[in-house]
Amino acid sequence: NYALDVADSLGMEVTVASSPGWSITGGPWVTEEDAEKKIVWRELIIDGGTRCQGSLPEPYTNCGPYQDELGYPSEPDAYRWYEDLQDSENVQEMHIDRIKENAELLIPRSRYAHKGSCGHALLVSGHIGIAGCAVLAGKSCLRGGVGKLTVMTAGENIPVLQCCVPEAIVMTYNDFGQKTSGFINDTFKAVGIGPGIGTDMNAAALLESVLQHTLSPMVIDADALTLLASHRELQTLIPKESILTPHIGELNRLIGNTTDAADRLAKARQLAVALGINIVVKGAYSAVILSDGSIHINTSGNPGMATAGSGDVLTGLVLSLLAQGYPAGNAARLGVFVHGLAGDIAAEKSCMLSIIASDIVDNIGMAYRRMTEIQST
Repeated sequence: NYALDVADSLGMEVTVASSPGWSITGGPWVTEEDAEKKIVWRELIIDGGTRCQGSLPEPYTNCGPYQDELGYPSEPDAYRWYEDLQDSENVQEMHIDRIKENAELLIPRSRYAHKGSCGHALLVSGHIGIAGCAVLAGKSCLRGGVGKLTVMTAGENIPVLQCCVPEAIVMTYNDFGQKTSGFINDTFKAVGIGPGIGTDMNAAALLESVLQHTLSPMVIDADALTLLASHRELQTLIPKESILTPHIGELNRLIGNTTDAADRLAKARQLAVALGINIVVKGAYSAVILSDGSIHINTSGNPGMATAGSGDVLTGLVLSLLAQGYPAGNAARLGVFVHGLAGDIAAEKSCMLSIIASDIVDNIGMAYRRMTEIQST
């Protein structure tokens, strides 16, 4: 009943698959007779087959005060189930294992691949005295499998980048100002911008210039998101299918204050559809909202990843996948999942409480290995 209320609220067709022997499809309500069967919802499929990752509790009667006398939520709220899911201590048991599903998104690498065929990414990151974010995002991008990486940063950061990420090409913001208008589109498969670029007028001008000269989808994070919130006219320049990766604070600056997780998700979905972009709402059980309005809830990751630089690692990883030719939606979904799985492996090797962002980078390869091993079974 509740899942069908979700459909009605969103104006979508929803199929609810129950325990074996029962299936209900269609409109906003089911009969009292149906409700009395105490069907246990197993899976929620939104918008023609896109899965909300996981199943609802068994039975759905212990998820807050939104219930009627039959034990079903009486308040038709399009995203209340998401808030309840976030609050559940048993969420891993409620979720379908997504490793194999995400492994199916991986594109096999040709035996004849070379660095030129594996994508060239441009990472715009770092300011004077803020080189760490560029190092983390750069390393993550390379570990993600990209063929070549160029980091555009402040000139003062060149020694740090060349020492810490020797595989990357480094250029300065001043160098970019001397390039022709077609430089980005002619040279790079994908662009990521934001970590550590600052939020002053120079940074705003840099963001505007990069947006104006980039046709392909971008990864936009951190300071670039803050600038998009304070310079809203720049939002019209965002290339279609770009991927925004805000944490809750950055997202609220973009969409305004929200009352709860459900309201936040609904407003973020409206923004994604309106701009034709993909939005990753970072946090526990990150929500990946695609440009068509479909929503994927990520199940990998752990609280130890709540550490400085973790978001920079995600930016680099998603940029890597985008540069390798993954469709933007798949790059967002896969990047978020691999990022979380790498964090889980880091916790297995050491201790969740001691995880730092570099640990996530160091375990991206192991995350890929685990996924490919499961994919081959």
